[in-house]
Amino acid sequence: MRRIVLILMLVTGLARTGNTQASLRINYITSSSVDTITPGLTYAELYGVNVANVSFLYTFNDSLKINVGVFDTLDQMQVMHIENVGYKTISTADSITLDTVAVNVNTSYFVDGNNTVVIWPAASGTYTFDSLYFDFVYSSVNEAVAKDINVKLGPNPAVETIYLGDPDNVVKHVRIRNVEGKLVRPAHTNKFIFVGDLTEGIYLVEMQTLHGIYTRRLVIQH
Repeated sequence: MRRIVLILMLVTGLARTGNTQASLRINYITSSSVDTITPGLTYAELYGVNVANVSFLYTFNDSLKINVGVFDTLDQMQVMHIENVGYKTISTADSITLDTVAVNVNTSYFVDGNNTVVIWPAASGTYTFDSLYFDFVYSSVNEAVAKDINVKLGPNPAVETIYLGDPDNVVKHVRIRNVEGKLVRPAHTNKFIFVGDLTEGIYLVEMQTLHGIYTRRLVIQH
C-alpha cells in the first residue's frame, strides 16, 4: 500500500447538475493524502482545493459541494462521498481556494489493483467544466498471507491497553474502527495503544504491513 500524493492535473469535464448558468472546475489540489486503503470507509484529506468559476456571464453564489467518485468494475461512475463546503461566492472568471476538505472513501466500489478516483465540484445551477482524476492503488491481504505474518495483538478482550507484538517489524501503522467503519483511533506506530476511553463493544483493528492490510477483531470490556 502506498500514500498517494496528487500533483496538479486538469482533465475534461465529468458531471452536470442543474442548468448551465455557471460552470465550475477544480483548477488544482496542492496535495492530497489518502491514508491506508482498507475495506470500509477510509479517511482522506484534500489540501488547497482551488475551485474556479469559468463562466463569463454569472458570478457563482451558492452552496458548493465537492464530490468524490470512482469507476466501478463496469466502468460506471459511483459517487463515494459528497462534502458540502458551505456557501461560496466566486466572481466571474475568478477562483477560490477552500480550506482542507475531509472526505470518506468508500472502498466497497474498489477492486484489487488500479482504480480511478475522480473529484469534481457541483452546486445547483452549475455544471462541472473540469475534474481531477488520479490513480488509486488498492490491495488487501488474503487470509492465507495474513496467517504467515508473525503479528500478535492482545489482550483480547481488552480493558485499557492493547499490545502489538511484531518481532519482524512488518507493521507500519495500526488503526482502530468501530463495526460501522468509523475511525475511532487514528494511525499509531507505537506498540502500546490506549483503548480505555472507548465504549465497550466490538472493534476492528487494521494493521498496515509491508505485505498489505489485514484486519483483526477486538472486543473491549471495562
